[in-house]
Amino acid sequence: MPKIVSANANPAISTALRAGYYRLIGLEIAVPPSVKTSWAIVRLGRGGPEQTTLDAVDRFVRTTDEVLDDMARRARNEDRPQPQHKRVWAEMTRILEGEPVSGREWLFCSLAVECKQRDPQGKKTLICLLDGERSLWDMQRFWFGRAIGILDIFHVSERIWGVAHCFHAEKSERA
Repeated sequence: MPKIVSANANPAISTALRAGYYRLIGLEIAVPPSVKTSWAIVRLGRGGPEQTTLDAVDRFVRTTDEVLDDMARRARNEDRPQPQHKRVWAEMTRILEGEPVSGREWLFCSLAVECKQRDPQGKKTLICLLDGERSLWDMQRFWFGRAIGILDIFHVSERIWGVAHCFHAEKSERA
């Protein structure tokens, strides 16, 4: 495996603020054995909270019609930025110390630890974007009671069409 070793206690890898489109895969990143304490082997931006907040992301404001067009894949705004720093995380149920641990519980617990590391005082706005599965909302309330819950419109739209077809013929103008 390729290995990147810092020459001293400074980060082995650092980026400019708001840098994106990089991907490092299969690397061992370390400091020399002589270094007893290193606060950041990898530093994103200036090493502060700027890189981990939505304020570091350029805004892309759209009208309701533009969002609906995008959902229906009728048109895509050419100016629309590509996703950056997107993270998809899934966990399966696993056995720990002989006991099954729900992947959902493991995921929320891991997210809670990460949130505490990024915001020890709990002063930043916390948002949970979830689909309509009730157990996810229950987990959100348990682990992130202070979070603002947002229902993912893309998942809701599937259900809305189903409801519309209860009252109107499929593919009809009224549906």
